[in-house]
Amino acid sequence: MISDITDTVDFHDNHIRGISFDDEGSSCDLILDIDYIQEWMCQGESCEFLIAPACLKFKQVNNLQVLLRKDNFTLNSHLAIILTVESFPAEGNRKIYKISLVDDDLILFEAEGAELSITGQATISGTQYLLRNE
Repeated sequence: MISDITDTVDFHDNHIRGISFDDEGSSCDLILDIDYIQEWMCQGESCEFLIAPACLKFKQVNNLQVLLRKDNFTLNSHLAIILTVESFPAEGNRKIYKISLVDDDLILFEAEGAELSITGQATISGTQYLLRNE
């Protein structure tokens, strides 16, 4: 099994900007384009966030189920917000992934593992997401 970043990294409140697939031969990877919160910097009730654009890639995905309800898209809008990413053992070296999203939305699938890659410069923000120009 490849390394699995979801065992050690918390993706709570990361905004999903897009979903894509890398289809090569007989396997398909699921790629989530996210605003990855690298650090929560809180003092009292005030917080700032160190955020970087990133890709969360799940390798060799099967049995994909997606429940996304999205009304009122706006400029700089996100597709969904992650609450938790959980994994459970499956057959062989595979895992079942359950990505719980805000508003009871859900992404559920089986995969071989997960990797995170930072795709741009980190920015300190007063919000938990990046603006399009960031």
